[in-house]
This record gives sequence, C-alpha cells and structure tokens, in this order.
Amino acid sequence: TLFRSDVIKRLLKYIDFTKTENIGSKMVQMNFQEYLSSELRKASKGSYLVSIIMIALDKQVDDKKGIDAQEFLSTFDHIYKNLNELFWETDLFVKYGQQNYIGIFPFSDAKNTQVILDKIYNRFENMQLAEKYLSAYKLTNAFVTYPTEGTGKDEILEILITKFNLINNIATEKNIIEDHNLYPQM
Repeated sequence: TLFRSDVIKRLLKYIDFTKTENIGSKMVQMNFQEYLSSELRKASKGSYLVSIIMIALDKQVDDKKGIDAQEFLSTFDHIYKNLNELFWETDLFVKYGQQNYIGIFPFSDAKNTQVILDKIYNRFENMQLAEKYLSAYKLTNAFVTYPTEGTGKDEILEILITKFNLINNIATEKNIIEDHNLYPQM
C-alpha cells in the first residue's frame, strides 16, 4: 500500500482549521481530519463523490534577490481571500501551511473538479492582469476523487500527496530545462 502515516500526520498538522457542524442535535467542533472523515462518511452513505484539491502558490525569483517572506505571506493571504469567494458553503477551501491551499468539494467528480480548477485559474489570471506584481506567481495543483481513486481518508490523502509531488517535480524539471535551455538539440 501507499500509506505513509508520517506524511499524512505532517499534512494534517499544518492545516489550521476547525468547523462547527450540527451532528444530530449537538453542535460539534471538528478539525480538518475529523471534517474530512465526516465528509467521506457522508459521501459513502449518500453514494456520491468528493474531490480534494491541493494547490501550491510559487513565486519565480531572481536567485540574487530571493523571496521577501512577509510579501509572500501577504500575497498568499490576498490570493486566498479572492479564491475563497468562488466556493459554495458546502465546499471547504482552507490554507495549508504557508504556500498551499486545500479544498474539499462534495458532489464533485473529475469533470466538476476541472470546472472548479478552471474557475480558480481564471480568477487568478484576472488578478494577475489587474495586479502586475502577481505575474511572478504561479499556481500548481493536484486532485483526487473519493471513492474513484481511494476509499479511506489516509489512502485518499496519500494519493493526493503523491500526485502533487509528482506534478511539482515535473514542473520543477520543466523550469530547469527552460531556464537553462536544456532542450535536446535536433
């Protein structure tokens, strides 16, 4: 199996989230892990799909200048506020760490998830047009759909992390090739 509980625990540790839900006749406060488990349980009972999206914000930097951490965090918050406006109350979109966002979207298959991602990228591109400093930033993403790609919380998160790392590694290699003009010579 793909499970690496240490990776999952680290992922869950950096998601600062609590939500109060009405369960039965009681209001219950849940952290991200409990919320995700609850959503997957509801999806299983209701026989519907749930997609989870992870998005990273990266900045192209001049190696000599580096990254201004305060500016990056301010931009991260600004983008989060703008993207979060896109979603319904039934959706969850939260900050994960200092450069990632994670979203849970009930009733969303791969096709619907692509629509969500298109909305995110369209909003981000419009922000970049309006605010020129954002042109140095880019978003990368990966998503996973329950139960199509996995049936348990840990399995779903492991697949998401694996896809996300693979996509980021490919993007990094592509940037290295482009930055150093390492395309094969014909």
